[in-house]
Amino acid sequence: MSDIPPKYRTAALDNCPDLPNDLLLALAAWSAVPAGSLFLHGEPGSGKTWSAVAILNEQRERLFITESDYLDHRRKRVSGERTWDLGHHPIWPSEVWGEHPRFMLLDDFCSTRLTDWGKAEMARLIDKRYTLDLPTIVTCNLDLDAVTQQIDARTASRLAEGQVHGFPAKDLRQVGSLAQIREGRV
Repeated sequence: MSDIPPKYRTAALDNCPDLPNDLLLALAAWSAVPAGSLFLHGEPGSGKTWSAVAILNEQRERLFITESDYLDHRRKRVSGERTWDLGHHPIWPSEVWGEHPRFMLLDDFCSTRLTDWGKAEMARLIDKRYTLDLPTIVTCNLDLDAVTQQIDARTASRLAEGQVHGFPAKDLRQVGSLAQIREGRV
């Protein structure tokens, strides 16, 4: 069973929609030798998730998870509930990966209204992956200055140490680019 949502299963860097060539080259270079973090920020619909999943699709030990699903998983774990399913993919088996899979895509970072507990959990996740030096892609509608305000400066600093790429302010869903790719028309 794939951890990639069906909408993104065909994502590949050679079919990323309407993105600048220099951005695609930078993503391809990071994908070839993934290390540290890759922070992708921009407006909703700008192609961040599609591009991130294109990189993720080339990895074996991987996990795609949204901020809200991760926090839901952590809440259930803290309360002792079983958490083997988050809806669209199975939760990572701790006997295989321990607490952290080798390669992770955290989608929609800072997209929910976070409590102090949620902020601490997000900071803990980023810090743990940073200190373990695990390849991590983070997509976010906010730039790092806004992440500093929403979470904290320490988390933003850890993300800034990796590669940071802003996406053009163009909603590709509204212009139909993403639908055309999924339907094989591009």
